[in-house]
Amino acid sequence: MLKLCSLLCYLLFLPSAYGVLNESNKADEINVYIEQNLPYSGFNRQQKAQGIFVDYWMLWSLQSGITVNFLPYIKEDIAALLSGKKNTVYSGLGKPSKISANIKKSPLFSISSQLYFRPTRRDKIQSSLVDKTVLITVGGLLPRSQQLSQFVNSPNITYREYSGLLELLLDIYFEKLDALVLFSSHQVHQRLLDQFLSLLLNTTSSPILTNELFVYSEQQNNNLLDWILWGEQVGNIPNKMTSALEKVTNPIWGSSTDMAARIMTIFSCIALLFIYIRVMRKKDKEFENIFHSSPYPLIIYSLDGRIIYYLNEKAESAFPFKVYN
Repeated sequence: MLKLCSLLCYLLFLPSAYGVLNESNKADEINVYIEQNLPYSGFNRQQKAQGIFVDYWMLWSLQSGITVNFLPYIKEDIAALLSGKKNTVYSGLGKPSKISANIKKSPLFSISSQLYFRPTRRDKIQSSLVDKTVLITVGGLLPRSQQLSQFVNSPNITYREYSGLLELLLDIYFEKLDALVLFSSHQVHQRLLDQFLSLLLNTTSSPILTNELFVYSEQQNNNLLDWILWGEQVGNIPNKMTSALEKVTNPIWGSSTDMAARIMTIFSCIALLFIYIRVMRKKDKEFENIFHSSPYPLIIYSLDGRIIYYLNEKAESAFPFKVYN
């Protein structure tokens, strides 16, 4: 019943919410400037656009029916770049040096984060979120995250990228890091990794840990910005961006070169120890077979002759000795 009411409300309010969008003013295609800044955006060797922003625009294009052309952004003022260009936007982590009246920004999607830490670091973590003089170091699996607004606007929080979860957890345990940070675009239910870390560590979230990503365009493209907002809401793109974010995140089973070398050394030592034990057991077994299969009484005793260590069956039946193993 609740779902039916929600559907009816959606159908009733949808026309009023999006009725202002005029199909005759809908662009056939738009140009999106993106910077070479992977994993957020960029071009590969075949000059094909890729990255989190590109994934977003491709999803939006499917929902809106508007073709998206990606153009390389050369480091210049965004306001000057967009000046006089119709159906053209900038989408990236940068922002105009000075927001003019002709430039309008609109939110695309946000990347939120969650901090995980040991109980002994609780007070320090909580203080760092409100006091810029409290310095902390956090580690995560998302590459180049120091460019996100939560770190740009909070210089007291230093981000360190890790190649895998094992090394990250070890540094948390040995207190080389203050906290572990996980990123997500949109999350209704806790992921398995979140549940696992919640069992091991304390966790906290804060509004300053949310990174909102924007699109910039000239005011004359105001109709285009409306279409961008429409495509996002109808297609429920934020939900789909979670998988795009996970795709560019370092795998939890990954490891750095140093960590991989240490793991290989440890496994090599364990393997050599295992081989050594098996060889020694095999030699002991061979010795016991030869010792007990001898037709003659055999005795092995200490140098002073006071303690007998081994007797074969022939010696045990011939002499009433007591053996100390």
